[in-house]
Amino acid sequence: MTQAVAAIESSWLIDELRSSNVTTSILNNLSSGILGTENIQEAAQLIAEAAHRLATASVAGIVLFSSPDKKIQTALEITSEGTRFDQTVPLEFVKQTLATGERITIASGDASVHIYLPIKTSLRKYGVLWVEIEDERQASSQEQKLQTLANQAAMALERTMFLIDSRDKAIEIKGAYQKLENSYDETLTALMAALDARDRETEGHSERVGKVAYLLGEKFDLTELQRNSLQRGSLLHDIGKIGISDAILNKVGALTEEEWEIMRKHPVIGREIIKDIPFLQDALPIIYCHHERWNGSGYPQGLRGEEIPIEARIFAVADIFDALTSIRPYRKKLTEAEALAYLKDQAGILVDPQVVAVFEHLLKIGSIHSVTIPRK
Repeated sequence: MTQAVAAIESSWLIDELRSSNVTTSILNNLSSGILGTENIQEAAQLIAEAAHRLATASVAGIVLFSSPDKKIQTALEITSEGTRFDQTVPLEFVKQTLATGERITIASGDASVHIYLPIKTSLRKYGVLWVEIEDERQASSQEQKLQTLANQAAMALERTMFLIDSRDKAIEIKGAYQKLENSYDETLTALMAALDARDRETEGHSERVGKVAYLLGEKFDLTELQRNSLQRGSLLHDIGKIGISDAILNKVGALTEEEWEIMRKHPVIGREIIKDIPFLQDALPIIYCHHERWNGSGYPQGLRGEEIPIEARIFAVADIFDALTSIRPYRKKLTEAEALAYLKDQAGILVDPQVVAVFEHLLKIGSIHSVTIPRK
């Protein structure tokens, strides 16, 4: 007799342990599954499937509400036949469960039991999980497990919703930043158009140079951010000329040494103009260093070789080529072949020979004449 009782008790303990392990496995898989979902509907289906399996229910349903308008965000049911969407939601009991925040158990006349459980945390009520269990005694034994499942699902949902909200906010912020960046670029273009109108000898020069410099930046594996900064720096490279008087800027004939000394200050003036504008900090190397030369003969710092920022070295080649092939009152316009020959002569003297070599290749294959800046 004693052995029989011991055997029965051992069998019962084994069944309890097995049931406990299954429950733990279902709950763990549910939490990790919800955290890995991409949207709320997937999370809802995982919760309903877990409840259906845990309670051996004939039906497991779930409805989740959006916040703060409390509209149904997703609703589905799990049966032995699979998942059914957009089924009629038992709103009376769902609303009652949501309002009280308490579990509701309703026994039907056919011995089946409906259990409604709120999915909530201290911060928010997400929705309601419900199951239909055909055996009343089985339903009673499953209520606490289902409550644990609902509580765990709520915590996992809260983390998932936070991640989804964070992602959506990040996309929204990125879009807003892009609009702001486009607005900045339009402002820069308008500003340089105004500067070009003041110095008609160089009208359109900055925009053309910016496009070529952007293309060269691609060939030197500069990042998109660096290439955008290269283009902006090209547009703004002569911004410091705003501080140079019209008498010097538009003088007909050669400048005196004193006038050249003033003119050479425009990179410093340009740096002072934009140094406190966060959005334009990456353009500073071109604005401040666009007159530095490979052999150290440039200004304002007398940098040489690779001491000169790569952006400024790229800009210098595009700038000189465009200047030489444009009409100027103090010299004739050169052909592209003549301008390229000049750049090759000055490679290793005034300009970076590697940049000249890449520029020559792009010119020969026609890329220089068809360059376009990708829309952001």
